[in-house]
Amino acid sequence: MKEKLKNLGKSTLIIFSFFFLYISLISLSFKYIANLSETALLYIDILFLSICSIYLIFIFNKDLRNSFKPFIKNFTKSLKKYIGIYLLTYILVIISNNLIIKFVSEMATNEAVNQNAVLTSPLTAIISTCILAPFYEEVLFRLNFKKIFKNKWKFILTTGIFFGSLHLLVAKTTLELLYIIPYSLLGIVLSYIYYDSNNIYNSIFFHALNNIIQVILILIGGTL
Repeated sequence: MKEKLKNLGKSTLIIFSFFFLYISLISLSFKYIANLSETALLYIDILFLSICSIYLIFIFNKDLRNSFKPFIKNFTKSLKKYIGIYLLTYILVIISNNLIIKFVSEMATNEAVNQNAVLTSPLTAIISTCILAPFYEEVLFRLNFKKIFKNKWKFILTTGIFFGSLHLLVAKTTLELLYIIPYSLLGIVLSYIYYDSNNIYNSIFFHALNNIIQVILILIGGTL
């Protein structure tokens, strides 16, 4: 129990320090960037998130280095093993998302923000959504919590639902909280892929794949 609490405290501290660094970068540079265009601000945001991601690389350097070669070596095998469960989850996400839209009458605020970012500046959206976000989100909310949970399904469900709930921090209405269902479905399958393969790059890959599909759909005029 003592070791578990220690790991929980460490993981929580890493999350807070990551966002503290990100907010500090924004605060320190606010007077210089406040009047920049929306596109310029998106590039600034990429810079800040890149710095924060480098911070995570520094903290988890050993885990990331040790997992990279096995990921490359077993990539084809892992792709074949997990692509089925990912695609099934993707279909369930689409179905639940569309059912909720009919009930709530509007898409999730997080989704609307992402769509606007993609349409405003596709390049920055691709870098932010398809490269940076999959990396720092998987490291922060899965790799970071692996040592806390000894039970497979406690880890998968807890981190998956936590991942889903974080996407609702910008929700504008109570009804919008229903979107925790599709977000958590994705979070749960990514947690499963990471736990089962014991390689964080597998969940990063499928997270990136999911976001790439989302960006493509937005660019051709569709939605999830």
